[in-house]
Amino acid sequence: MRLIIVDDEELERKGLSKMIQREMPEITILGEARNGRTAVELAEKLHPDVMLMDIKMPGMDGVEAVKMIREKNKDIKFIMISAFNTFEYAKGVMQEGVKEYILKPSMKDDVIGALRRVKKDLAEHKKNLEIEYKYNTALSLMESGWLSSLLLEQVEEMYLQEWNKLLNIEAVMGCIILFSFKGKNILIDKEMNKVFYNWLKKKQKDMDDDIVVGPMIDEKVPVLLLVKKTTRDTKVKAFARSYCRSVINQFNEQFSEASLKAGIGLPYQKSEDFIKSYHEAIIAFEQIRESEVSYGIISEEVVEKVNRQNIYEKENELLELIKLGDRTKLLHEFEIYFDGLLDQTNGEINQLVQAVEEFFVVISRDLYNFGYKLELKALHHEIHTNNELREASKERILEILMHVHVWKKSHLKGIIHKAKEFIDQRFGDTITLEEVADYVNLTPFYFSKIFKEKMGVTFIDYMTDVRIKFAKKEMIMTDKSLKEICFDCGYKDPNYFSRVFKKKTGETPKDYRQKYVKIEHL
Repeated sequence: MRLIIVDDEELERKGLSKMIQREMPEITILGEARNGRTAVELAEKLHPDVMLMDIKMPGMDGVEAVKMIREKNKDIKFIMISAFNTFEYAKGVMQEGVKEYILKPSMKDDVIGALRRVKKDLAEHKKNLEIEYKYNTALSLMESGWLSSLLLEQVEEMYLQEWNKLLNIEAVMGCIILFSFKGKNILIDKEMNKVFYNWLKKKQKDMDDDIVVGPMIDEKVPVLLLVKKTTRDTKVKAFARSYCRSVINQFNEQFSEASLKAGIGLPYQKSEDFIKSYHEAIIAFEQIRESEVSYGIISEEVVEKVNRQNIYEKENELLELIKLGDRTKLLHEFEIYFDGLLDQTNGEINQLVQAVEEFFVVISRDLYNFGYKLELKALHHEIHTNNELREASKERILEILMHVHVWKKSHLKGIIHKAKEFIDQRFGDTITLEEVADYVNLTPFYFSKIFKEKMGVTFIDYMTDVRIKFAKKEMIMTDKSLKEICFDCGYKDPNYFSRVFKKKTGETPKDYRQKYVKIEHL
């Protein structure tokens, strides 16, 4: 605890200082002040936790000094000392949030008792701040995970209401905004993306509105804008545009090396329908990606051309057929999908081309979440008729089917082998699932899924098995201490290592080593 002593009498200051250092050596006395003006200056310069303040001093008194100090720093605690046992003095300082009031002459028990009570209050306040920080951090991670799962349709409908209740999602309407960072004549690396993403997360906390920021995927960040009161769609869209303008302008002011763009989906009342807004935000973003426009919102006209109710369901069906490698059914369902696009666009070729290109953007995005990075190709510029577009689209979707099939058959086996090698070589370091997934160029979710499918165990269980196997060998073959072996295995806490080892082997590290030493002697 850091303390400043304020009293106009030097003997009083020195006496208090000596007493405190003797009785509470853990307190650091930063300095002394002989009047209120000096106390204000020291408080601003040294930032103490507590100030022991006399009330009656020449010039600026203690009450006025407390008022001025609290204008700039409300966290400083005050213990007031006065020779005047009057109600008005006590009332004056208590109104400024002072909790302790001691009468002169200052008795040791009174001063030390007051300091200990304030010290206890500070410790509790610090603990509460830590709890609040951890809670807000955990809540932010849960919100991000909830939004990610919702957009990837990994939240079962029966659990959706429970999630909404847990996260206090009480909005009556919401829409998805898809932000993307782009370098100005430079390539944005992983670290720069992290800086930009953290900036966007901070902006979310600074705003009073209900905003959920999802995880960054392929340099794009989905943001859910929530409205808690009943309002018209047009007002929600206006609010979304205003929010985008504000965030983009602030971003451009702070980061000269990059620009921020956004696509806005339409608002929906049900959280299970936010996936529709997400797909619309993707389309809106792709429409303005190469333009000078900073943000775009999908129009009702475009949504009406490709039925908003069915488009994402049919796209998901086609995506699943691509994953399954079902060529015959894929072609059949795509014919139906294309016929639907013909009806929605009245056969107008330019609108039809745009609708098909938007479809491939959505497929590309979803395949990325599946773990496969698809290189987008523009449809051939020489297309003049609907039949030419139909055939070119079928050729493109079959090409995607073939690439995904080959990738699933050969690439995944190599990826798992590569991941195993990485774990086997680096298990002694603190490595995470996200780090290994990044190493093999997969999303963490998909890497975790295929690792379990191919290996029969989770990533954590496999890494634990590798570490325990190494530890057992080291215990038998070397004279290293158990603590050294613990650290070599990648664990930082010997007690935790011991618990994990016993859970895996049924024995403590000490018992295991002793057993094999005895066997060796026999």
